[in-house]
Amino acid sequence: MPILLAFASAVVYGVGDYCGGRSSRTQAALVVAALGQIISLVLVGATVLVMGTNVPGLATWGWSAFAGLVGALGIAGLYHAFAHGEVLSLIHI
Repeated sequence: MPILLAFASAVVYGVGDYCGGRSSRTQAALVVAALGQIISLVLVGATVLVMGTNVPGLATWGWSAFAGLVGALGIAGLYHAFAHGEVLSLIHI
């Protein structure tokens, strides 16, 4: 099971980064990152409810919100770089 979860996580991150990078070419990187974070929050929230996990304390909510905000800013920077970065070719023909 851990191998399956690790594989699924790698696929989701890869597809998310690819789609986010492509979307940031036509939309603002911050908007793309915010939308991704909102979708992730809904999916994680639904998973937590289905699994019957206990409600975390206030400190955990605060650190989670801070981590989500910093993560969203980091992803927005990544998407901005994908959209505006220079493509370097490593193969010289």
